Amino acid sequence: MSAEWSYFVNKNPLYVSVVLSPQADTRAALESSGESGLTLRSAGQAALVDFAGSFSTAEVDKSAGELIDFGQPVTTATPWVQGGVPALECELRQTVDLPGHRVYIAEAVATHRPAEDCLPLVKHGGMFQTGDPAQRVSVVAAAPAGPHRDRPRRASVGGVRRLPRRFSPADFW
Repeated sequence: MSAEWSYFVNKNPLYVSVVLSPQADTRAALESSGESGLTLRSAGQAALVDFAGSFSTAEVDKSAGELIDFGQPVTTATPWVQGGVPALECELRQTVDLPGHRVYIAEAVATHRPAEDCLPLVKHGGMFQTGDPAQRVSVVAAAPAGPHRDRPRRASVGGVRRLPRRFSPADFW
């Protein structure tokens, strides 16, 4: 699942929330399985974040790309994305309907820490790592692998943007 709006909402036990719009294709999967993987992204995953946030699963199978390295779950049946700080296996505990979105509250039933220290990626307008801006200069492209009778073939490109060499965080907040 790709979700920009994710938060820690309880410490012990660890609970997280994810906010999804009515158009999010992952809502049905989360509601039917009752579980999810949540990876808090590292600065090294900026290209992955751009790619995953640029398309819906109806357009592109995000899990098939080379940018994603899945870890094996130990408590749930849902894989998690390696390379974040940290990755969590979650079981859905509650949903809250808001006027335009739905909040999913889940308990982290397993945690996975990265093999190496890494800086977190913060995304709000622009992307930042702790301290310096995370450079977004990667290009990620995706296209359907086979013929689709109900839609024409097309290629999609995401993540093409270059940050200025010097900027103030106020430019993005």
